[in-house]
Amino acid sequence: PLSAWAGGAGGRAAKGGGSAAGGGASRRHGAPAAVAMYRDPGEGRDAKITEKSEKARKEFWEKCEKIKKGANYNEKLLGEIANRGAQEYTKVFGRIGVHPLLHLKGGKKRPRYLVDRDETWVLYKPALWQMGGNHLSWRTSVQNIIKNTKSLAQAEEHYLGSEKAESVQEWHGLETGLLWIPPEWAESEMKGWGFIQRLDLETDGPVIIGKTWRSQRMLQVQMKEHVNHKAYMCLVHGRLENKTQHIRRKFAELGNDAATQVMLQHDPVNDPFYDWSLAGKWPGRSVRMAESFVKPLAYYHKKEDNSDYTLVYVNILTGITHQIRITMQSLGHPLVSDDRYLPRDQAMADLKWCPRNFLVEVRADFFDLTGPHEDAARKRYTRISIENPLPKVFQNILTSKLRLVEQLDPSADLFVGPQYWAIGDQELMNAFPKDDEYRQKVMRWGQRKGIHLDALDRLLMLSKDDIDDVLNRYRPPSEMGSEQYSYWVCPVCMHWNSPGATEKSQADPDNCTGGGAITALGKVCPGKRQVTPDHTPPTGWWNYARDPTIHLLYIVNSKWLEARRSVMKHSRPSWEKPPPEVEGTEATPEILTILQAALERKAAQGELGIHEADLHKFPGLEDLEMPLSGIPPDAAIQRCRLPGKGTHSQWTYTLKASRRIEWSAVFENKVKRLQGPLYVKTDTVGEAQIRKDAPPPSGSPDSSTNGTEIDSKSKAKAKSLLGDDDDDDTIGLGMPPEKRAKRDDEEPAKKKKRQWERRESKSNPGSYYYFDINSGETSVEQPPEMKLAAMKEPAWERLKSKSSGKFYYYNHITGESSMDRPAGVELRAQADEPMRWVRQESSSKPGEFYYFNTKTGENEVQPPRVQLPWRCLESKTKRGQFYYHNEVTDETTVDPPPSAKSAREAKSGPIRTPARATPGGTMVKNGSGEKLPANWVKKESDKYKGKFYFLNTKTNQSSWTKPSPWEKVESSSQPGKFYFVNCETGETSWEKKAVGVVG
Repeated sequence: PLSAWAGGAGGRAAKGGGSAAGGGASRRHGAPAAVAMYRDPGEGRDAKITEKSEKARKEFWEKCEKIKKGANYNEKLLGEIANRGAQEYTKVFGRIGVHPLLHLKGGKKRPRYLVDRDETWVLYKPALWQMGGNHLSWRTSVQNIIKNTKSLAQAEEHYLGSEKAESVQEWHGLETGLLWIPPEWAESEMKGWGFIQRLDLETDGPVIIGKTWRSQRMLQVQMKEHVNHKAYMCLVHGRLENKTQHIRRKFAELGNDAATQVMLQHDPVNDPFYDWSLAGKWPGRSVRMAESFVKPLAYYHKKEDNSDYTLVYVNILTGITHQIRITMQSLGHPLVSDDRYLPRDQAMADLKWCPRNFLVEVRADFFDLTGPHEDAARKRYTRISIENPLPKVFQNILTSKLRLVEQLDPSADLFVGPQYWAIGDQELMNAFPKDDEYRQKVMRWGQRKGIHLDALDRLLMLSKDDIDDVLNRYRPPSEMGSEQYSYWVCPVCMHWNSPGATEKSQADPDNCTGGGAITALGKVCPGKRQVTPDHTPPTGWWNYARDPTIHLLYIVNSKWLEARRSVMKHSRPSWEKPPPEVEGTEATPEILTILQAALERKAAQGELGIHEADLHKFPGLEDLEMPLSGIPPDAAIQRCRLPGKGTHSQWTYTLKASRRIEWSAVFENKVKRLQGPLYVKTDTVGEAQIRKDAPPPSGSPDSSTNGTEIDSKSKAKAKSLLGDDDDDDTIGLGMPPEKRAKRDDEEPAKKKKRQWERRESKSNPGSYYYFDINSGETSVEQPPEMKLAAMKEPAWERLKSKSSGKFYYYNHITGESSMDRPAGVELRAQADEPMRWVRQESSSKPGEFYYFNTKTGENEVQPPRVQLPWRCLESKTKRGQFYYHNEVTDETTVDPPPSAKSAREAKSGPIRTPARATPGGTMVKNGSGEKLPANWVKKESDKYKGKFYFLNTKTNQSSWTKPSPWEKVESSSQPGKFYFVNCETGETSWEKKAVGVVG
């Protein structure tokens, strides 16, 4: 029966539709007769294509002027006017409807699944498959196909054999079944069957799809925040100027019909309706900014007509309809064989040697937050990186039909892109070099926070000032959503809310800014930063930013994007090389043979390549010193760096695209047909995000019982550490409903006294879990009983290394160790060690000194205080340095005597800590006794009654976020030098601290 293989239904999509890479947009359109678009070919443009484009633009402009005069501006007829304008455009530009490959046997390729994970698919969309329409039409169409075919193979042949563009969404519904998407889902949380992006009809490349609403939502947030990365390659007419560029252009839609809709560059030269938009006569017209990074890779020449071409690599930051095609057209270099933005005669001529639009999505990089993860106890994400080399038809064009004149970037693979995936990373490496000591400092900081290289590498792309600012302002994920922290995950739609987004939208910082279609709700999100204790998140809600790496990645990413924009403000040649780095083992023929064989196996499995850290796992490569150096240019192997990876970060080794195409062109991951919606566990809202002043919900359990049961997530994590196989993973995916019901209905065992031990995992050395000796229960999270015990005695202790004799700090609860004393922690008492202060010279500022307490681990810049007969005196020959003098014994020493007390604790003494510079000489406090830095006051908002903001009375700066407690104060003993004072604790420091509003 048909139902045995059908599994669901879908519907046919309307043709056309917008995407970032091509479909229906605009070009340099008409202008008044006095304005000419022709530019001297000496500017780098091909004179022939420029003349043809100018002629077509003038003809289009004249037709639109007649339409405008005939309509005499009638607001009711704007839709009809727009469609008529678009139709006139397609008469002189493009070749809409002419797709010769559709009529060739084998011209339409099969969509293939590249990735199949717990809640995410990646589908390769070939050219001539359209994306668009709606779930109702898809469902209806698939149901009709199923009724008229006898098997899945016959239904597939219907799509592959037709001589028209078919819907890739319908193919997806046919292959996976539709039982996993109930009809009501398509009307509520999950939109478009989980698709998060679109590609144009003639563009091929990987498309990411969510299996659940939360997976789709988290992928949408990544796209909005530009955490994921997409790269394209295109061949354009003429010689694009040899420089890497950041392009920002405005474009306006013309036409409502997706089949003929185009995008016009929104200016008085190219948009005939610009004056109407400027005068407010076309209020509903869509005008959007397109932002792209562009890098030319090589120049080509075609002998037959003596024409020049440029191979271009593009990163996009926005995703408007036909973005790459209209951006390149606006630069005077339209794409080869473009079906919408080339002068019509040129578009038809290009078809003779290039059968479709020369545009391919070649790279995609994103973070899968739903699993499975290789080591979920350490990180709750998996980075997915995909390369899609130029198809053979395009590789043949570049090698057989054109002649390579000049390769502008010698290190680039002309069939897949440059060594560095993200345009701008090389330039940032040159602009902001870092020495090894500074890099190690940042790495140690990240290790203490549990942050991995995926975020730290991106952080290290920034300037030192920006990095120091991030480190000083950083707060752990546990504080997200608190009143003092402006980053938070919406407890309703999972949108990532940040200070920058709040300021841009001028919204209440306590309201979610993820409204609109991006929320996958299609409406304004009602989410709030603070929720009541009885708040219930939507089913499947997931606090993805609880992972420290993802948390920092979202914070740093906007700064990284801005740094890439800024570094491109000055002209950068496309051949610019990154700074030199130390290389490792030289690649011998034997090493290359082993590595190539390993990479071929990876390619056959559909994987990108091998990361540097994993090379030692392969026999024959165990003793390599990284990175591998001296790879010959003619070798089948190359190396690249993923987005956000710079100096001294890991390389990824891959096969060259000309070799890898043998496997990538045919690889397909056979997906399973889903028999129903996936069950996913719902996460809990962080404690900091729950309003403290809200009453507890009625019927809530007594506080004495809270937290005594270890949740299933911790059990599952512990089982994975112990090496047990269990079908219940860290987020509850795949647990059968009947098993879950049985688990929930079981009567809990009588509570016994717990005796927990911290043990190292045998299957994952270096990872730890907790084991209850009495009950045999396990947990990755620290049990509440241990937390209570830890409260009685400090967890941290200062110990002396047996091997080096140096002191370090050890946490008896977590097992963490650190050479630097963790900030703000108390140390265990050490009775055998007397209280002793030692003066030590600063390693970062030679000639300056601080005082170290060998018992408590405290550091202070100000000299510890003493009482008579001891006196603390300033040196007359070395200003700013102090010594101690005993008036009875006449003894002098630079180290404080045993009776010395902390400068912060002592209330009297010869030298006092300089007072903070505050108005009137007193500590600034608000009405509730809250301490604030100088000049800051807390005021109630006139607009939002009951809400308070902070105002700097000196600079007039205002913020919803409480300012940093640190102030910059000039030293009285060393005029011209400044130190920092904490108005809440009185702590002082010479180290730079964040001052003012904390992000």
